[in-house]
Amino acid sequence: MENVSEIKRRGRPRVITGDNVSAVMMALGKPDATARTQQNKLYQLYAMKVLGLGQGQKRDPYPFLWKTDHATEDTRVRWTLLTELGRFTHAETMRAVARKVCELKLSTRKTVVIIRRFRLGRNSAGDTLKLANELIGLVNDYIERHPAMPHAEMLAAFETARNAVEESQ
Repeated sequence: MENVSEIKRRGRPRVITGDNVSAVMMALGKPDATARTQQNKLYQLYAMKVLGLGQGQKRDPYPFLWKTDHATEDTRVRWTLLTELGRFTHAETMRAVARKVCELKLSTRKTVVIIRRFRLGRNSAGDTLKLANELIGLVNDYIERHPAMPHAEMLAAFETARNAVEESQ
């Protein structure tokens, strides 16, 4: 029988552990924060330090990391992006990725996906066969749900999709 300590746990592995986490959270006035919140806060602080944000420093190098409410001119930090950037261990890589996401100006959700893919090395270019197999799977699923769709209409839908892909290039 396995010991409880040998059972593989779900979720993200804890990268930051120890008493320093608790001390930081006490200083921030959040002593009851969950372990995930504690780690995220440390990642945010690390990213702010590396990127030179806060402490009266200018925000100009990374404007997309700040969200401005144009009605009130109130400016807030995009904490989610700082959390993801803080997970990089190499400072120059973090700065380069921060500059790139500032250029792209995507939604926070899409930006998080891009940062994670880059950090985890999942930026592969893909290949024709894998794309074709995924498209075939999608088409087969659609045909199962709509078996009466005429063949000519399917071909017209393929042509519409092809044109949309070409226009986006």
